[in-house]
Parts: sequence; C-alpha cells; structure tokens
Amino acid sequence: MEGNRLNPMTAWSRESSGRRSSSVISCATELASNGDRKLGVAQGDIYQTLAYAQAYDAKRLVLLYPWLESVEKGAVRRWRVVGTERKLEIAAVDVGEPRSVPCALRKIIGMG
Repeated sequence: MEGNRLNPMTAWSRESSGRRSSSVISCATELASNGDRKLGVAQGDIYQTLAYAQAYDAKRLVLLYPWLESVEKGAVRRWRVVGTERKLEIAAVDVGEPRSVPCALRKIIGMG
C-alpha cells in the first residue's frame, strides 16, 4: 500500500544516553499571528501532525509555518500532548530568505 503512506516533510531519530528519540516536521502554509490564542493554526494541521507522530512513533512534533512579521521566528510555542510523552511545537521560518532556512531549521530541531 505504498500510495497510502504518510509522508511528513522529514522524520529523524537520535540516540542519546542509550535512548532513541524520533521526531517529525510537518509543513503548513498559513499562520495567522502570535496574538491569536490558537496562532491561526488549523485543527486539521494538528491532527495531521499527530497522525505522523503515531505512524513514526515520534515524541517530538514540529509544525512548521512560513514566518510573518507579526510572529517571532523560530519556535513560537510548545505544548505537551495530554496523555502522551509527545511534545508539539509551532515554529516559523523566513522562506523569503532561502539562504537562512537551513540554519533556522537546525536551530529549531536543536542541531545548530
């Protein structure tokens, strides 16, 4: 069933102190503003990211949006998913400056 496979932007695993930790990044296209309680995050984006987490057994989830002037760059908000060990982060990168994106992504995922 190759056609039904879930494909987030990226998924990776790291091993630290003998423990393996998996993470996923899911990309979305629209973020309203930092002043909004929900940050303009669509409920469907959250559900899709949680589906990726389940499929990849990921503990860390990053929902990535293009940056807007009304929102800070990098990790914008973090939550713990109730009843799990999963952590969900909302992050934004400035896609208007393509050269800065790799560095911004490394900072978001904690490798830079």
